[in-house]
Amino acid sequence: MTTAPGLLCDNQLLVRSFAWRRDATHGVKNAREKAQAHEAEIRRRFTDTAPTECGTLEAPRVIRRSAWRLW
Repeated sequence: MTTAPGLLCDNQLLVRSFAWRRDATHGVKNAREKAQAHEAEIRRRFTDTAPTECGTLEAPRVIRRSAWRLW
């Protein structure tokens, strides 16, 4: 299981990510780093927007609207 995450097909990537995360929770040495690399590749492939499109990492501001008056 030494194939780079970027070279795997989607199904293989998901299966290996799950396996590395399981091994990491069982205390296998270096499994955490490999799980994180696979999970980062999953996020890169399956998210709609790239981080550079957002401009900033700040949370979007919520515009508060005044409550409607009933009378």
